[in-house]
Amino acid sequence: MKKGLGFINVFSVAVDRVRMGSERISQVKWPQYSLLFLLFLAMSDEGLSAEEIWPSSILVDLGDLQVRFESRSFWTLYRIDYKGDRLGLDHFGSHYGSVVSFPEIGFIGSGHTENENEELLDVNLWIDDVVAPHPLAEIHCQTVRLKKRSRIKTLLLETRITAQENRILEEVVLAAEKETHVNRIYHFMHPWTPAIEEFAAELIDGQQISGTFSGDRGFRIDAPTNWSAVYDQATRKAAVTVVLDTPDGLPWKTWYWDVPDRYRKHYLVTFLNGTIPPDKPLRYKALTLLLEAEQETWVDTVISSVESAKERIQHPEP
Repeated sequence: MKKGLGFINVFSVAVDRVRMGSERISQVKWPQYSLLFLLFLAMSDEGLSAEEIWPSSILVDLGDLQVRFESRSFWTLYRIDYKGDRLGLDHFGSHYGSVVSFPEIGFIGSGHTENENEELLDVNLWIDDVVAPHPLAEIHCQTVRLKKRSRIKTLLLETRITAQENRILEEVVLAAEKETHVNRIYHFMHPWTPAIEEFAAELIDGQQISGTFSGDRGFRIDAPTNWSAVYDQATRKAAVTVVLDTPDGLPWKTWYWDVPDRYRKHYLVTFLNGTIPPDKPLRYKALTLLLEAEQETWVDTVISSVESAKERIQHPEP
C-alpha cells in the first residue's frame, strides 16, 4: 500500500475488510477491535515485511507444549516448555536454528549477529493450518507451522518448523550459489537447560551409548546418530532428537556441548572444514520429542517413543 493513501481511503479499505470477514479478525473477539486496530489492518498488508507488522516475539501454547519464536534471531525457536517445565532455554545468546562459521569471519546466522546478520527473505506462519499474516504475540492452538527463507552470504536456506502435541519437526534445505568454504555448519541447535544430568544415543550402526554431563565444556557423542536424548531427573522429562534425513554421502555428526551453568546444547554438525558444492540442495530433517519418564527406565521410554514416532511418520493417520 502506498504511503500517500489518504485517511478516507484507509478507513474505506478497513471497513471493506471487516465486511469481507478477514480471517485475521477470527483470531480475537469482536470487543477487542478499535478504529486504530482496523486502520492497522488496512495499512499493514502490502509492501511491509514481517519485521514491520509481526510482534517481536510470538509465544505459542499448544497444550502440553509451549514454544516461542524470536525475531532477533530471524524467527527461530527460542523456548521449549513441556508440561510446565522449561527444557529448552529462553535466554538470548543461547541460540536455536542454523548457523555457519566462515574462515576469518566467524559465526553468522540465527542470533549470531556479532559479525553479520542473516538476511531474512520472507517468513510465513500458519495456525491450525490457516495462514496468519498478522499473528498475535500470544497464540493458543493445536498446530503451528513456520516457514522462512533466508540468506547467509552465498548460502540460501529454507527452514520449516512444525510444532504440535509433544513434538517439533524441523527441516532445513541449504543451497550454495557458488562453491563456499566454511569452518562448520550447525543445524537444529537446541540449548537444553544445564539442570539436565544424563544423555543417551543410538549411533547409526545401532550401538547405544549413554553417560552423564560433568560441565567440563567437552563435546558428548561426537558421531552420527539415529537419535540422541537428554534427561532431567528433577522434572522426569526427556528431550529426544531423531534424525530423519541428511544428504547422502556427506559427513555429519551429533554433538552435545557440556557447558556448566549455561546449557547442554545439541548440534547437528556438518561441513567441518568443508566446501559446500554449488547449486545442490542439501536437506536436513529432525524430529524433537518431549517425554515424561522414570529415571530407571527413561532410555527404554525414549526407544519406544522413537519407534512409535517413526511409525507415525511412515504411516500417517488418514
